[in-house]
Amino acid sequence: MAALRQAVSGIALTTDIIVGFPGETEDEFRKPCRSSPDAGFDDAFTFKLLGARGHARGQAQGTTSAEEVQSERLQRLIAVVV
Repeated sequence: MAALRQAVSGIALTTDIIVGFPGETEDEFRKPCRSSPDAGFDDAFTFKLLGARGHARGQAQGTTSAEEVQSERLQRLIAVVV
């Protein structure tokens, strides 16, 4: 990120992070929570996975995480990103 900021004056870097994938474990969820603050993004767009569409890759893995789990994880993620 530092190299990009040095090369391009005024650049803004953002990321999208989605929680609640089918079979997502607590450890998998914690990875973006640990790395996002150090990444130096200017903003993060955070979402809950609403459900697989059509032939989406995750559809074969089953349903998304429970709504309560998704909501709780999203709030925890928002508290630590950016």
